[in-house]
Amino acid sequence: MKSGSTLKPSVEMVFLNAKRAPVITITRRSTYPRGRSVGYIHDVLSDGRMVVVTARHVFYPEEDPNAYVLGLVDRLTTLTIERWFPSTLPTDDLLFLVVEAVRGFKPIIFGRPPNEEVFPEVVYNGKNTVGESRYPISLTAQKAGMKVHDDLVFFLNTETRREIVSPTNLERIAELRELGYSQSRLAQLYSRPGYSGSPIWDDNWNLYGVGVGGTFDHSERGDQVIYYPASYLDKVWADIKSANDF
Repeated sequence: MKSGSTLKPSVEMVFLNAKRAPVITITRRSTYPRGRSVGYIHDVLSDGRMVVVTARHVFYPEEDPNAYVLGLVDRLTTLTIERWFPSTLPTDDLLFLVVEAVRGFKPIIFGRPPNEEVFPEVVYNGKNTVGESRYPISLTAQKAGMKVHDDLVFFLNTETRREIVSPTNLERIAELRELGYSQSRLAQLYSRPGYSGSPIWDDNWNLYGVGVGGTFDHSERGDQVIYYPASYLDKVWADIKSANDF
């Protein structure tokens, strides 16, 4: 098999047999069924409310929680957004949503791998397929060629200002940081519109990160996903949590 190619076997039964939703749907009301993305439950507060992580660019241009429908796809239960928080670094493409508790629902809270930069043989991410003639979430399994690339991705604006830089280009990295860019990572994984905000996880429910953008490169690298590592998500949520009444 060519290096960098992408495999997309059907893994629907892996999801259906889980009994709990590893991924939730986020659908914009005004552009249904377009304007779709996903998120996952990062934390559960002491009162049972859940914290959902997604890509911040999903909420442009309608920065209004009431403009979106969140759903637990294994029950088709709609969630109510009570509060929302962008990353403490405004250039990050991350958003944390506090949603109401759902009686009887036990969300999957992902664990953490020993090394988030060494991906296992199989990892998963998911796409929101609400409005299509199939189950509301489709999962993609990547079984070959997975790796984290050395190149870094810098964001200034979550929609338009994005730059990929070699880690050896210290001068440009310093310039971007001085200009206020934030940093994410690049890995080899299938990602298309509708995958924004998807967690990247393995068979043991370990979280490696959350995807916020995708590319298709016809070079040996194949598909790539721009993502924030799990350790960074933990740091951002800890900062938000400590600054608010949780």
